[in-house]
Amino acid sequence: SYAVCYGGPVLKLTSSLIVPTDQIPPAINFTWQAMNGPYGGYVNKLIKTSSSTLLALGGSTSVYRYNTGSAKWDRISIPNSCCFREMKTYGDKVYIVDYSSIVESSDNGTTWNRLPGRVDELSDIAVSSNGTLIITSNNTGVYT
Repeated sequence: SYAVCYGGPVLKLTSSLIVPTDQIPPAINFTWQAMNGPYGGYVNKLIKTSSSTLLALGGSTSVYRYNTGSAKWDRISIPNSCCFREMKTYGDKVYIVDYSSIVESSDNGTTWNRLPGRVDELSDIAVSSNGTLIITSNNTGVYT
């Protein structure tokens, strides 16, 4: 399990759970280990890809990938994108919604391709069980 805190590093749970999580009293303190960033603001989304790569959406302008070799977070460059709003996975693909478009990666965030189409004020993305993308816009509704 992983967690994020405003202004702090991503945390990894290092304790073994011996009871189902819905039966854990709220006062129990688990052992969390800091994962060396990403620093410089807040992380508003953390995902684990199908190949166990961790990606973090930092604020609205940064995407990070956890590098297990260096035990650090590397900032990922996504050309011509800004104002990141949401990030989701489906199978081996990762999708990120920015202000008006969607970018897709099928190699854990190494390369990104912009999907065709443009909708202003995108706010969220979901992926149906058959892989259909569903996006929402703050101004104009829901699209597939």
